[in-house]
Amino acid sequence: MSGTIGPTFIKAADLIAKDLPALTWAVRGIQPEGLALLVGRPKIGKTWLIFDLGIASAAGGRALGQIPVQAADTLIAPLEDPERRVKDRLVTSLEGAICPSRLSVATEWPRFDQGGLQWAEAWGKKHPGGRMYFDCLARIRPTASRNGTLYSDDYAALAGLQTIAGRYGLSIMVVHHTRKMTSDDPIETVSGTQGLTGAADTILVLRRDRIHRDATLFVTGRDVEESETTLRWDPNRCRWSMLGETLSEEREAVIKLLRHAGKPLANKDIALGLGRRYEPTKLLTWKMANAGQLLRDGGGLYSNNPRYQETEVTGETEETPETIETGLPRFPGFVGMGA
Repeated sequence: MSGTIGPTFIKAADLIAKDLPALTWAVRGIQPEGLALLVGRPKIGKTWLIFDLGIASAAGGRALGQIPVQAADTLIAPLEDPERRVKDRLVTSLEGAICPSRLSVATEWPRFDQGGLQWAEAWGKKHPGGRMYFDCLARIRPTASRNGTLYSDDYAALAGLQTIAGRYGLSIMVVHHTRKMTSDDPIETVSGTQGLTGAADTILVLRRDRIHRDATLFVTGRDVEESETTLRWDPNRCRWSMLGETLSEEREAVIKLLRHAGKPLANKDIALGLGRRYEPTKLLTWKMANAGQLLRDGGGLYSNNPRYQETEVTGETEETPETIETGLPRFPGFVGMGA
């Protein structure tokens, strides 16, 4: 047994009585302390998202335009970008503001089995409570082992970083990709085995249809309440923002459809009018009614809440609805999207 590390024991009563620090948040409701895995399809804005979160973390500003963030030492490692592109991203994201002194950038990082994990621990030891953002996992994960399974390799790719995050109170986010297959469960869209999602403390899945500005950010994890937040992409500023009280494109389309119909509609008629599948439409109208954006009667019919009657349609110009065989207006561009 000499030289080996044994288990750590503590009486349950002693653990309950122990004074432990409270969980800290890099971005409340989205990124708690620990290791987070941010996944999404290529080229939908994941890197811009970590720049927004990272700059807000370093400056003590507002993430996604709304969430107050406590300032901390922050490192962004956009490993797929050359220095010129990183500079452009910084200048664009700062929008003329002074670059935070607590923000550092790394354009190169060794793989974790080639010294990269030791560098991460050294940074964490020097900046306890700091935030680290790595883009992307493929650039830093260890090379595949000869005798290991796919699951064990995936778990090992993040387990060391997760340990370092816990040891120094860090909030670390690693960007990764989704697989090509779709699923109703966002976790199942993460590329790789369940070893990746098992090693991470928090999973974030960013989903956006390329022809739309709105996206959903699904968040789940050990220390965060499962949620789905609607974000809006501003292509002119290259920024993500939380919609808050602003209606998403899908909800705007429902309200406009009901306005044109001039009468309450059932979910099947709303789905047909928008060119959507029935089940996602049913979930969407249920959420809108709970949010007070729609009125629901006892017969399962939905109508607009007068408070939202004057909601404007997203975009520079208002689309003219097409008429389908039911006589209901149909709005293109919303087929198969989630709530």
